[in-house]
Amino acid sequence: MKRTLLRLVLSVLAVPMFAACGPESEQALTRPAAPDVAMEAQALEAQALNAVALADVSPKGERPLVRFIQAPDAKASADGDVKSVGPERYGLLLIDRSGSMTAIRSATGNSRCKDAKKQSLIELEKIFDPTGGNRTRVAVVSFAGSLVSKLTVGFVDKATAKAALEALGDETCSGLTPLADAMCFAIDYVSSQDAGNSTTMYIATDGEENASTGVCSGTWGDPVTDPASWQYKVYAKATSSLVKMDTAYWTGSSVLTLLPTNDAPSAAATGCTSAILCEDKLFSSLATISGGEYRRAKDTNAAYPCAAGACPAPFAGTRGNLFAFNVQGTSGGTVNTANTSIYLRQGETLNVGTCGVNGATGTGDTTMRLFAPGGAQVALNDDGCGLLSKITYVAPTTGTYQVRVGCFANNPCGGTVAYTIGSSFTFNVSNTNGGTANTANAKIYVRPGQRVQVGTCGLTGASGTGDTILRLFDPATPPAQVALNDDACGGSLSNLVYNVADTIWGDAEIRVGCYSTTACSGTVSYVITDVAAP
Repeated sequence: MKRTLLRLVLSVLAVPMFAACGPESEQALTRPAAPDVAMEAQALEAQALNAVALADVSPKGERPLVRFIQAPDAKASADGDVKSVGPERYGLLLIDRSGSMTAIRSATGNSRCKDAKKQSLIELEKIFDPTGGNRTRVAVVSFAGSLVSKLTVGFVDKATAKAALEALGDETCSGLTPLADAMCFAIDYVSSQDAGNSTTMYIATDGEENASTGVCSGTWGDPVTDPASWQYKVYAKATSSLVKMDTAYWTGSSVLTLLPTNDAPSAAATGCTSAILCEDKLFSSLATISGGEYRRAKDTNAAYPCAAGACPAPFAGTRGNLFAFNVQGTSGGTVNTANTSIYLRQGETLNVGTCGVNGATGTGDTTMRLFAPGGAQVALNDDGCGLLSKITYVAPTTGTYQVRVGCFANNPCGGTVAYTIGSSFTFNVSNTNGGTANTANAKIYVRPGQRVQVGTCGLTGASGTGDTILRLFDPATPPAQVALNDDACGGSLSNLVYNVADTIWGDAEIRVGCYSTTACSGTVSYVITDVAAP
């Protein structure tokens, strides 16, 4: 029972006793009226939420102090008995709204700012018991520039917290990143609630601390071994509390791969070798020690936002359209060859070689053979470009073909095999509602490391009349749009380029339509190359 409620009960019980002693005794024992629970709670809340400046000054002196503010016009909600009794669980959503969050995520076409807001709404639902069987209260806090801002008046119900999140603009992130100050404030804020209750904190950030001036500010360093670092100070404060720490780390770095849990190599490593790895270790360590979750949200992952455990694993197979070889003793390319598999759809043209294809190289006298899905050899080349080799082949059936590279006689040879895949299809459509309905479609097989270019202009064989729109959708169910182009080539035709994301492979789909409800027609061409050799 809360202390204020207890005082209220005792004061109510005392009133008959004072009255029984008569007027004189009542005057002698005059005391303040029993406290109003709601008013006292609001007064305490207001006191706790006053804007304050951090006491310590940055030794560098070039940045203003980070201030804590409450959003204007926020009003406390009247929760009745629930607030009087108190919650069983507290949660806090900490949202990075700094300028780096405006980076556009190639997989969705949205900014990190927008997608992080979407994921925060999902996390809000997870904090509350879906059966309504517990009493939960959540605070929403954001940070950017020199401000750490409370977006709710204290800890509120789900509807109020949701309204605070939805009020955030999708593309309004700006300013510097006081990440250390924001994390330490949030940890103190949520852990200072009623002792013994469950507490959870969710952080959505892309890191890049560069503006903190408070007690948790510091250099970059290892969160476990470097006391001067801000990561160490945040980690120390967090480990002294009982807050379960969940983090979504939004990043475009190729250093980090998307993993659903806490098993990053950097999390277990001793020390960290770069700023991004120090942040990665901080978030991983916080999740591990508190029983929370740590998820990396690469900008190339179209499946994020996603629920915990639902993010796809990165592609583990052969990447792109290049592969190295170094062989000898191949008996004219019949044994001991270097092989690679290539998936082709019916009608696609394969250009593959140790020469004559962008990215291809070779030393020695190479031979090349191509085998169909059933195992029969369907193409052979020995000297396509001098002593090197090149094959051009149109696939009569859909399936996995195999290229085998060897050398003349038993001599040694080496280099890089490169290949491209291309094809086209005609279209004649109308009333496509901006390319969203009644489109002409074609499947293409893609995998990470590839570069896909599609056009009604700008490619060999591409053509069009009218105002065309091209869209590319990934192999997911339901498919997600990963690329779009309306006007290209200096006119109203279309041409798009997409580098296949790390978590995408399988049958993607090209969709061609027309502007508004107009009609258009022509030929769509596409070519699939390697990202490193477009």
